[in-house]
Amino acid sequence: MKKNPLILCGFILLLTLLIPAGSMSAAPPSQHGSGDVIQIVLVLDVSGSMGTPVYTGIVPEDLLSLLLRMDELQNDLEYLELADQMEEAENDPEVVKAKDTYYGSYNSLSDWIANEYGVSLPGIQAMIRSSLTEAGCDDVSDDLISTAGTTDQIMFYLNADCPYGVNKYTQLASLQEFLPYLNDPQYQELREVWQTNFRLYNEALELSGYTSYSQQLEDYKTSGNFQQIQAEIDRLIDLYSIPSRLELAKSAAINLIDLSQLDKDNNGRDSLIGLVTFSNQAMFEHGLTLEHNQLKPLIRSMVPLQQTNIGDALVLGLNELESNADPEQPMLLILLSDGHANVGLSSSEILAVIPERANSNEITLCTAGFADLESEVDFVLLEGLAFQTGGKYLFTNSGAELGSFFAACREAVAGKELAEQITGIINSNDFREIGRVDIMPDTCDLSLSLNFLGGEPIIELIYPDGKTIDTDQDGVSYQFRNQVQLLTIENPPVGEWIINLGNENSQGEDSAYSLLISTNPCDGSVTEIEPTQAVELPYFVSDQGMPAITAGMIVIVILLAGTTGFIILIRQRRPL
Repeated sequence: MKKNPLILCGFILLLTLLIPAGSMSAAPPSQHGSGDVIQIVLVLDVSGSMGTPVYTGIVPEDLLSLLLRMDELQNDLEYLELADQMEEAENDPEVVKAKDTYYGSYNSLSDWIANEYGVSLPGIQAMIRSSLTEAGCDDVSDDLISTAGTTDQIMFYLNADCPYGVNKYTQLASLQEFLPYLNDPQYQELREVWQTNFRLYNEALELSGYTSYSQQLEDYKTSGNFQQIQAEIDRLIDLYSIPSRLELAKSAAINLIDLSQLDKDNNGRDSLIGLVTFSNQAMFEHGLTLEHNQLKPLIRSMVPLQQTNIGDALVLGLNELESNADPEQPMLLILLSDGHANVGLSSSEILAVIPERANSNEITLCTAGFADLESEVDFVLLEGLAFQTGGKYLFTNSGAELGSFFAACREAVAGKELAEQITGIINSNDFREIGRVDIMPDTCDLSLSLNFLGGEPIIELIYPDGKTIDTDQDGVSYQFRNQVQLLTIENPPVGEWIINLGNENSQGEDSAYSLLISTNPCDGSVTEIEPTQAVELPYFVSDQGMPAITAGMIVIVILLAGTTGFIILIRQRRPL
């Protein structure tokens, strides 16, 4: 008996529908892995107070005696009264108005140069300082040269700053290459407005009494040998290599760049980093880039300037992330300041605008305040920015924690769990335990990031069973770059690990260090559930297959019924 071809077709259709759905459906979206990109904009304060020296450890006796003498002068009743009178005069409404106009015209001039010639004034001033230093000149007139009106003015500054043996005309020609706008009529017009507003600002200061009080204070300083004492303090600070706040901030920023490169080498994870600085105005120094060596010279050339314009700097940082970052990858803005916003947007205006804008673009803000006392920084603003955007806030009076804080913010947006941060000073030729860390089950890696200043620190890690880790063994990666060390252990055993630190420097140089400990949970324990891959359901019981199989069965039933009816009809018509 011959098989019905329609029944055979239906049977084949049914087998086709039973093919597992995994081989037919589109692949599930890939999860972020080691190839992720972290996108960071550093927003760094370069106001005048960032030049303040930071004393850590034991201050040398000769320097300490001078600092105590200076403190005595500055706390004298006459000094304090004159300082208060100057502050009151400076806050006179007419003075404030003239000051805002003056700074506004300077910002207009600076913005015009950046827009027309593609380089910021701080960038031009950095090139001028480098050229002057290379020629053997003092670099104190870099800002005056960058905004000079004529070549005669530049020659005046060169005669004052360069020794007799330097060819001033050769140096003038070299500097003019950095000032292509010098003869531009629009530059001269904007400069004239700025100079006029500067004169009006000084007139307002004189009318308020500020100029008189300032002269009285200078007379007081002269009578107390203030200038001589300060000059000797500056000499000893250089002699003993005592860093300023800005120097420590530079070190932390460069350490972050070095750590990002170590992470790239170890995990294949890229870091796009950009740079904004701020004083009277915010300066967009460099956009997000993988070419980190372009950033380091800009960071090293930063010098203390004047006041603190936090608001405009944050706006520039957010602009860069919103315009040029990948919104699908982590975005982080790190802000460092040592004072209060006294130019541009007020603290309340910043808090009313910036967090909402950052959150709408999933940008995390980490903020750090750096001063002798926390009351000297705008901690309400800094805490508010961090708290409202899911970031972190740090106050430091030593700067030693900055490197690890920057690193901790970076690790947090990358999804790592931060176990602990340990900060301290380890003496030359010292070796001791500095901490312990408990490793939980399902931990895929343990990372120790060491940032340090001075000395030659080295990490020693002890397994829970008491054995010392061998950095050459499989699953252990030890890397270092300048003042950053990164030790990573894959699949660390569960238990308590001991962390020792030594300083192998034999020249008596102590090491200020900050160690960040982070762990990374195994993907399987957190994200790799992937039910569609673990259990391949037949297509006919999937959400897509049920309607199709139902329709297919209906068609088969109809065809079978029609065929059967046709056969019955034919047989009924046959003659008996």
